[in-house]
Amino acid sequence: MRVGPDGADMQRDETETFERSFESTLFEAAVDASQGRAWAREPGDAPGERWWSTQGRHLSLASRIAGVAGGLSDRLREAIASVLSVDTLRLRELAQPVGYRAVGRAVCTVLGRLGGNALAFARLLRCGHLIGHWGEPLHWDPKRHALERSPFPHPDTAAPS
Repeated sequence: MRVGPDGADMQRDETETFERSFESTLFEAAVDASQGRAWAREPGDAPGERWWSTQGRHLSLASRIAGVAGGLSDRLREAIASVLSVDTLRLRELAQPVGYRAVGRAVCTVLGRLGGNALAFARLLRCGHLIGHWGEPLHWDPKRHALERSPFPHPDTAAPS
């Protein structure tokens, strides 16, 4: 049985794939890149709103959130590893990608360890806060009618590089 962060039973379609878990999120750029799917560079290349420049920006942000971007301080990478429950050494090893496919694969390696559930997304939100991209994520507890802080401890070492 799967349960959410609040202990409630979660129904999950077992046919949901890794790719579908991150569909319509900024991590979709990494999933596509890991499979060699570059987004459109010119208006006639492909339909939709998926552009190469957007894919590049999303890959850059996703790699920082996942802790695999080059140039992150060791302290920040350790804080991200702690929140994501991933080995810091593994994040350092993955932080050597060259090219959009390699960056996508590195991000997807980390995402694959998390799974696509609500707790994984809460952890990713927390990492976005640690890198300084957005404010502290709060979540609404409908049973208590209150905003709650992240269940993950705030590491004092989490300063953006």
